[in-house]
Amino acid sequence: MTRFYHGWNIVALKGLVFALTLGAMGTFGLYILPVSTEFRLSRADMNTAMILMSVGGAVGAPILGWMYDRVPLRPMMLAGALLTASSYVTLGLSHSILLSSVVLAVFMTAGMGLAVGPLGILVVRWFDRNRGRAITLAAFGLSISSIVVAPLVGSAIGAFGWRVALILSGLVVAAAVMVPALFLRIRPTPEELAWEARVEMTPRDPAGAAGPLRAAVLLRMPQFWFIALGVSLPLAISGSIFMAMVPMAMASGIAAAQAASLISAAGLVAVSCKVVLTIFADKVDRVLLLVVLCLVAALENVLLFLVAGHGQSSYLILLCCAAMQGLSSGMLMPVFSAINADRFGSSSYGTVNGLMAPVTAVASAVLARLSGEIFDRTGTYQYAFGLFVALSLIGAGLMFATRFTRPVAAGAATVPAAVPAE
Repeated sequence: MTRFYHGWNIVALKGLVFALTLGAMGTFGLYILPVSTEFRLSRADMNTAMILMSVGGAVGAPILGWMYDRVPLRPMMLAGALLTASSYVTLGLSHSILLSSVVLAVFMTAGMGLAVGPLGILVVRWFDRNRGRAITLAAFGLSISSIVVAPLVGSAIGAFGWRVALILSGLVVAAAVMVPALFLRIRPTPEELAWEARVEMTPRDPAGAAGPLRAAVLLRMPQFWFIALGVSLPLAISGSIFMAMVPMAMASGIAAAQAASLISAAGLVAVSCKVVLTIFADKVDRVLLLVVLCLVAALENVLLFLVAGHGQSSYLILLCCAAMQGLSSGMLMPVFSAINADRFGSSSYGTVNGLMAPVTAVASAVLARLSGEIFDRTGTYQYAFGLFVALSLIGAGLMFATRFTRPVAAGAATVPAAVPAE
């Protein structure tokens, strides 16, 4: 057997595809001005596009998660690539707001889920001992996408117009998924898994060889809800803080460029934390690490609560909070993904993630709306930050409670039918 493990090819591909697909989606802001001008839409109307995709993604996630664990992945990726490309092309050619809305809410979200989601499943399948490191390295694609993809899309819009830029983006994404999907090895051999795990044919993933867990069984498991809520709360809080921090800074007289640097600082810390995580991801207790991240979020909100109470925001304190924000955003998702695989087995990884996605989406939507309502009614985010302190501590408690549950045993409440061969 060659010393180079094929699983690292999967990791590199996932990073590349994530950078291209989610990077293209992350350039939404570049389309706001030209699209709103052509269709005479308000900024609120334009923001509705992202809401449609979020709602569509939350609704479709459980279905896609179920499919990941039961349907051959290669045909899913090919179909997803074609559906994603068709969605981009349709958006580029469409002159109908209704048609574009349906494409965003249904076909684009489904296509992206089918094209990109299976790569996360493949990383979990191919790694056991180095699972945390593999997931973290693949996540670097998200971090570098804004650096590489955004300038390319911006140049395409400037040179060819927004419609052609959308069509080109769709073709590039489709090619990035379809070409490697035709040649990928979907499953490692038992010998390869044993070599990667450094054990004698007994990988530590006890549920990996069993069938996928039933959704009804998962929803009755306390540890499912401990993890789902324990991670969804800090993720939702993080999103709300990002929306509040820059307006707070500018309201205190901090220049727009300096206020925007808070986001850059958070991004820099997030990338740095991913680098550190690649070294220690498989050497630490992942549950305790998430507990620590929740406590960091609580401390961040304590500082923001005190700053908001004084009515003036200190740039240095906000910079410190941005660094804490980067710490959370850089580590939360990779550790969360690894915990789901460890706790529920690689065969149920897609189902678990699909069921947890709506929990995160609802929590994010509720806290984003609630923090805005609190500000509108009181003129300050202080009470929202106080609420976030309590919710962060609740998240830490829920994650710590996971330590008193056991990972799913092999074969427990699984689907009897074997996963289709690929």
